[in-house]
Amino acid sequence: MNAHSSLHLRLRGKVLLFTSVYIFPPDTSCFPKIGVICALLHQVKLCQALQKSVDALQREKQALGEEQKHHQALGASIEVLIQEHLKTNEKEKYSIFIGDLERIVNLLLSLCSRLLRVDKSLNSLERDELMTEDAAEERVRYTAGHRPSVYFYNSYCRMYENLKVLKYLHSSADSLHHKRSLLLRQTEDARELKENLDRRQCVVNAILSGYLTEAQLQDYRHFVSAKPSLLIRQRHLDDLIRQREEQLTRLTESMPTEAGGWSPGSASSSTIPGPGHSVRSTTVTSL
Repeated sequence: MNAHSSLHLRLRGKVLLFTSVYIFPPDTSCFPKIGVICALLHQVKLCQALQKSVDALQREKQALGEEQKHHQALGASIEVLIQEHLKTNEKEKYSIFIGDLERIVNLLLSLCSRLLRVDKSLNSLERDELMTEDAAEERVRYTAGHRPSVYFYNSYCRMYENLKVLKYLHSSADSLHHKRSLLLRQTEDARELKENLDRRQCVVNAILSGYLTEAQLQDYRHFVSAKPSLLIRQRHLDDLIRQREEQLTRLTESMPTEAGGWSPGSASSSTIPGPGHSVRSTTVTSL
């Protein structure tokens, strides 16, 4: 039984449980809660759509794995030619260049991913800050026209709490801005390393041109150009699969396991792709 069938059976069991509890309750005084059942069925459809998305991404990852195997075989054949024809110092230049190519691409991918997470956190903090400020201003406008009372006192207590929240949000935003500045500097340094790597690639090309045939040079150039593309696609697929699986976990955990634990508002508010979600190609040719 695959993961999709297992998920389907678990979700079907939950639907049957709630149908029996709400449509045919043991207590005849209870009324059928059709809205609850509809909400549960909607969650089931979302879970199924997410699972299909994960399955499609996993298939694409498997296909990418086959491409990576062919790429590694091509690299091994080129390595044989390098060992046969190049001098010792030229072999060293080639080996260092190929190793640095993978390290620098992975470094740029990591920095870009961290920058994206920081930007998302900053946007979320800005929204929270605006909502807190609006709530505080609304309480100020309301209490300004009322005489002191218990409500007046409670409202000012909530305003004080809002001020503490705003202070925390400002502190978090300052920390994130500092982290973003560091990441931007590190990204700029990594791009300079990439430019230096491009210059070294020209040197290696010139060396190989003196030893390899035109067909062998074409294989080498394909090997070098495909390496960043494969690394980028792998990172992108891994991120997408992780995000979809996290959304699926949150959604299934929000679904009730007992009749008493369900409420119509318990569904996850995460952005979920619809049933028509299709996985686009993740082919990238360069950074």
